Amino acid sequence: MWPGSGPLRRVMPSAARRRVPLPRPDDDAGVVAVMVALLTTVFVALAALVVDHGLAADTQLRAKNAADASALAAAVVLSRGGTPVAADTSAKAYALANFGVSAADWASCTTGLPAGYAPLAGTPCISRNAAIKQVRVVLPSRTFATIFAGIAGFSQQTVAGDAEASYGPSTESTCLLCVLTAIDGGTGGIRGTDGDIRAAVIRNFNGPGGIDVTAGGTFYSTSFDGSGRNNPVPRPGGTAGDPYASVPYPPIPAGAPAAGRGPCPPGNYTSIRGCTAFTAGGVYFVTGSTGNQAQVDARDVLFFLTCGSATEVHYCAAGESGGVFEGAGGTDYTITGLTSGPYQGFAVFADRNNAATQRWRGNGTLTVIGGIMYSANAAGVDTSSGNGKIIIQRGQLVVGALKMNGAGRDKYHIEVTGPVPPTPPSVVPPAVYLTR
Repeated sequence: MWPGSGPLRRVMPSAARRRVPLPRPDDDAGVVAVMVALLTTVFVALAALVVDHGLAADTQLRAKNAADASALAAAVVLSRGGTPVAADTSAKAYALANFGVSAADWASCTTGLPAGYAPLAGTPCISRNAAIKQVRVVLPSRTFATIFAGIAGFSQQTVAGDAEASYGPSTESTCLLCVLTAIDGGTGGIRGTDGDIRAAVIRNFNGPGGIDVTAGGTFYSTSFDGSGRNNPVPRPGGTAGDPYASVPYPPIPAGAPAAGRGPCPPGNYTSIRGCTAFTAGGVYFVTGSTGNQAQVDARDVLFFLTCGSATEVHYCAAGESGGVFEGAGGTDYTITGLTSGPYQGFAVFADRNNAATQRWRGNGTLTVIGGIMYSANAAGVDTSSGNGKIIIQRGQLVVGALKMNGAGRDKYHIEVTGPVPPTPPSVVPPAVYLTR
């Protein structure tokens, strides 16, 4: 019999017929919401770490590179004899180009100065230690807004950069009279205009002797005994150094030296006392005395004072005496230095090993116009007898030592007027390098 028909029909439960779903023991919808919230926080933290930290690291690297470039730029200027103001300007130009540092940023920049450092110009953030030839640049700090870290309460970050660079031994560009060792003043007098006078030691001025400087100062690196009628009073400062220590000697032409007679072309000479004129545009190698001509007018020349014999000319060995540039009696020289070539600007150049003292005594005057008198040998220059006078106009006098004790026709035995001539092409600037 078919179930569901007849008297034996089975009645099925109503629940089975309707299939009503049974309730779940719990619901995880809240857990998912919590996990999403937690993961969002983690992702934001990771974004802050990656994006914001990466931005800070990149900005910090740019700041450091800009500081390095600025310090090197200032060091290069100083190594080539540039002024502190020019070095400061160069440093700021590189900071502007590489990191956008404006004049207003520098005006508000502050930092402590290590011992021995002084500002190059106005801001303490660009300074140097003249004694050790080192430049320090501290960039103004920069603050930038974060992208993700602000959610965690860090809305901005600050970066800064600093660097130090060495520029090796070099003279100050304003050094008109550069004495590598001592000035022994005696009764002599020195006048400088538009630049500085520098020496390791200043001593032994007496009577009317002293140093007067206008638009500049007098500096010593080792000692000053307090003597002399000086204006301004000498004060401690960086050593003069030898600004031309890297300059090689000019090549010696072949041939035996001659005694000069009449018009003298460039070449080798035992003496030039008989020369009545000098051919312009050349180097005169002198192994003996220049002599006591009454009047000498030599333009576009270089007198190189070195050693030799009757048959040849050679550079001086250590302690060997050679050419002497001197005047006595009524000798008057007027010289302009070379106007072109690798030794442009040099008028007198003494071999650094030449043991002879360059003497200018008597009643004569040596005048160098627009040129450099360079006698960095240890014997230096001596004006300690008579009324001799050396005048350097728009030039520079670099000597190993300076002695003065003559009576003097007037108050000053040495007069040097700036500005210093441009750096000769033969000068090899000292290497510059980062030290931090």
